[in-house]
Amino acid sequence: MVINTIFNGITVNVELNKGVNLLSGNSGTGKTLLMQAIELYCLNEGISYTFGKSEFANYAPEQIVSICSNSDVVLLDNADLYITEDLLKEIKCGDKLIVISLKISNKISMKNVREYLVNYEKMYLSLEEI
Repeated sequence: MVINTIFNGITVNVELNKGVNLLSGNSGTGKTLLMQAIELYCLNEGISYTFGKSEFANYAPEQIVSICSNSDVVLLDNADLYITEDLLKEIKCGDKLIVISLKISNKISMKNVREYLVNYEKMYLSLEEI
């Protein structure tokens, strides 16, 4: 998925591949902003998606899996609060694009996970693969 757009006055230029894409970094680096830009892209393109936020911490893992099961794109923001290796394995089933934002990236140690730092500078947002 290539997103090259203007979102809230910010130029967003990112490319994400199917599978697990991990956005790591401190608060205020643009992770949630990127999630919102991806959500808008999905809406405009008619792509089914789930946007899980911090309220997912109140759900049982099987509820989260059920919510995400019919989505082509799964966005898990503030996932430090609820993500586990087992939950990710369940969500990962199928040919989904999964984007997870974490402050502490070592919570996910699975293979085949692409990790990115979000670069947000001078009204331009991009990704740098780690």
